[in-house]
Amino acid sequence: MTREEAKKLLGEGATEDQVSAVLDQFHKEQNELKVELDKTKKEKEEFEAENKGLKEYKQKQEEERLTKLSEEEKIKEIKQKTDEEYAKARKTNNRISAKQILTNAGMSNEDAEEVLDTFVKEDANETIKSANILANQFKSMREKTKKETEDKLVNLDLTPNPSNVKQNPTGMTWDKFQDLSEEEQSKFAEEHPEEFAKL
Repeated sequence: MTREEAKKLLGEGATEDQVSAVLDQFHKEQNELKVELDKTKKEKEEFEAENKGLKEYKQKQEEERLTKLSEEEKIKEIKQKTDEEYAKARKTNNRISAKQILTNAGMSNEDAEEVLDTFVKEDANETIKSANILANQFKSMREKTKKETEDKLVNLDLTPNPSNVKQNPTGMTWDKFQDLSEEEQSKFAEEHPEEFAKL
């Protein structure tokens, strides 16, 4: 911050001492922030160096562990990892199949995504069975709602009555207006301009 900026900040009536005090305080705070920032940067660098060292140490430990394993143990470990990956792939495949069942039943992608985690399993038969149950419930609910809506529309009373037809407050029609004298017509037009415009 410059002296001019400090003067603008304090206003025209500020003295040189006040400007100097604000600048001193500003520079003091800036220095404190710089020291804090430098300290944080240094801590970050130290943390990253430690983290890198830890990763290297873990990697070395894992390599040593693997060299000590017998061939049989290595095969067993590889098989375990392969089985885990295969199980994950089966679950992903089942998830895709279940989602397709739900969306074919009319469910949106977003709604299907929300419920999939509640029933998708590694077992394809169980997953498909659950998806079909849910899809049938969804279809049934949609059909019921559609039927109820259609029934309401079919049974809706469309005959005109005072509650569903806009009423003319004075009961004036064009024929009645024509039967009035010129004086009465003028009076009606003045007293009821909106209604007159609708005749």
